[in-house]
Amino acid sequence: MGYYVNIEDTEFFLDKKHFEDVYKKMCELNDYDNLKRGGSYGSNDDLVEGERWRKDRWFSWMEYNYPEIYSDMNSILLALGFETDYDEDGNLVNIHYGDKTGSEDYFMSCFAGFVKDESFIQWKGEENDDYYRYYFKDGKMLVQKAEISFKYPEEYSETYEFGKPSQSDIQLKQWSEQWLEQRAKEKELEKSND
Repeated sequence: MGYYVNIEDTEFFLDKKHFEDVYKKMCELNDYDNLKRGGSYGSNDDLVEGERWRKDRWFSWMEYNYPEIYSDMNSILLALGFETDYDEDGNLVNIHYGDKTGSEDYFMSCFAGFVKDESFIQWKGEENDDYYRYYFKDGKMLVQKAEISFKYPEEYSETYEFGKPSQSDIQLKQWSEQWLEQRAKEKELEKSND
């Protein structure tokens, strides 16, 4: 099982000169076992001798030693399930995601301080009212939960009466009749030009 989320909208810009900085932060993140949501949470708390990282702790969708496997920011993003778009100068200008939640929040926080101020990534969860966004400002990534509300105007757009066609259906029928008349005139004109 899992909880699925999608990126619905972004305004995102990362200058290519910061790719290596973000990559280093993403790799440094692997030193924080307390943030990892994947792995075994049993009694094996010992680091295996000769290993830099514990094999029983990892970030969701990632190998425990991902900094040894992936050589750049984009390869880490792809491993996490993101897709990326770049402009003609090679700057990161958009990011896409549509999968189960994992550790995307911690990895996205690595962009804070490097991505253009006021960039954002808007997410939609499985629940109807689950909208939130990551907003980058002043070197931080902030999470904003949307407040959803519906407001219906006091005036009515249409009245339905039992057994009578709706105003929308009447307008569609009128449009269709006008289109058929116009099409017949065009065919008649084509015949007269032949």
